[in-house]
Amino acid sequence: APKRKSIRAFHPPKLNFQATEYSELIDWTATTLSPPPLLRRISNEEIRAKILTGDTAAEWRFDKFPCHTQAVERCIKLVTIASQKVVGFEARDGLIRTTLQS
Repeated sequence: APKRKSIRAFHPPKLNFQATEYSELIDWTATTLSPPPLLRRISNEEIRAKILTGDTAAEWRFDKFPCHTQAVERCIKLVTIASQKVVGFEARDGLIRTTLQS
């Protein structure tokens, strides 16, 4: 299957933090949908071919993202501790930044 000549760019949508409903977090009328970053290097034709041949996702070659590194685990622990010790975004952010810089 020939590759697409255009680049599919992923642009995260702006969030509406005043939303009262989950569906209002994103203004869907002003949002251009784009493929998820995980699929950015797979052409539409390749996806169709894999679906038609019955390939499972386990057989596909995806980019590898280090999502469970020790650094990530340390940050999760730090955010959890900061959330238990202080109240409010600024206080939590300050504690986290101070801890990371020390």
